[in-house]
Amino acid sequence: MNDGKGNTILLTIIGIATLLIAVIGATFAYFTAILSTNEQQQAFTVTAANIGTVYEGSDSVIVEPNIWPREESWGQKKFTIKGTSGGDTNIYYTVGLVVTENTFYPGHLKYSLTIDPTSSSNGTKLNAVSLANVPATGVTADLGTGIFNGPTNGEQSHIYYLDIYFPETGQPQNASQEKSLLARISIDVITSGEMEHTTTVQ
Repeated sequence: MNDGKGNTILLTIIGIATLLIAVIGATFAYFTAILSTNEQQQAFTVTAANIGTVYEGSDSVIVEPNIWPREESWGQKKFTIKGTSGGDTNIYYTVGLVVTENTFYPGHLKYSLTIDPTSSSNGTKLNAVSLANVPATGVTADLGTGIFNGPTNGEQSHIYYLDIYFPETGQPQNASQEKSLLARISIDVITSGEMEHTTTVQ
């Protein structure tokens, strides 16, 4: 009787130990797989295909308080995206309008995106946008994806203008009195066509 119980206990202990070893081994392999991804290769690709952003003014923030309806733009931000690739690496970038605060009545504020004609012909530039609604607080407007084709034969530039409008609608717009907008432009860099977020310009 005792031998049978002893064997059962021993087999149970062996079974638990085997299970623990299997679980620990699987967990270790899982984290090893994560840590052994090609992060260094991605970093090297980013180094080989550089991208930079230049903003006209002190930073990329757009702040427009206390405005009233009119046809002219209330604020313009010029920004230049520069790409350099010495090899066949293409540089993909996405641009967004990140709205931190928008207390205006929905649909009252508009934005436009235009392309400077002196921009490089290399690659694909963002599509122009004409008077789209500025999103609500906490929402990012996707302004599209641009590409520099490698090799770029030196530094290439895509130049853009983002304008903010509060156009006259012909209807009462008192709901937007004493409201404010706080937004910024974000740049996400993607290399070799892979959807790998590497940096955001604040």
